[in-house]
Amino acid sequence: MSALDTASIEFIRANPLFQLLTATDQSRLLSAFKLLELKPDEPLYRLGEHSENICFVQSGVLEVADAAHACRLEEGALGTELLLGAQTLAFNVKALSSAKVFSFPVAALQEISHANPAVKSWLYDNYQALAQRVRQMGASAQAPTTAAVPTATAAAQAAPVTNKMLFGWLITLVLPLLTLYLGSSQGGLAKPALYFLAILSATVSMWIFDLVPAFVPPLFSLLGPSSFCV
Repeated sequence: MSALDTASIEFIRANPLFQLLTATDQSRLLSAFKLLELKPDEPLYRLGEHSENICFVQSGVLEVADAAHACRLEEGALGTELLLGAQTLAFNVKALSSAKVFSFPVAALQEISHANPAVKSWLYDNYQALAQRVRQMGASAQAPTTAAVPTATAAAQAAPVTNKMLFGWLITLVLPLLTLYLGSSQGGLAKPALYFLAILSATVSMWIFDLVPAFVPPLFSLLGPSSFCV
């Protein structure tokens, strides 16, 4: 933890949140800021734990993650949910590179945030923007993996043709022809009745061997004798 130099003080004074404070509050709170230097992979916050400080990123790259998503962050405020009534942190935060952040006690800004609606609004907007960014960036990072997973429909379309299916289609094609041949050679059946028996035999075959979706055989059977009247 390092003392603040002139460049650090200028960075803090330029912070959008700090600019919402009165000159008196700025002077009073400036001494409460501390500079933290993080090493790569060093954690800053842990999801579900409590912290006494909020942080402002000065330099470096940090990873902000909830239980399912993560994004990279190079600027902005962290831990602002603690000033919005949250008792625990909403994100895991760790450094991905060497980083510098300014730490500031929550208690020092608590009273001011309650009395200053502009400060409260900024804290809320900052938290909502960060949460949305984590979700969006996390979803974008997962999109290629999700797209590569084959769907159940694709798997079904790629299913091999079985011997039962081949035999079923053979029966479905041959049985109506056999019905027509035997009916014609034996005589005694009118053509509409003969055609109906041929259609019925094909319908039954498709149903028994489960060759098509269940709704197809009933539709096929609606082709009645009248359809083939001559």
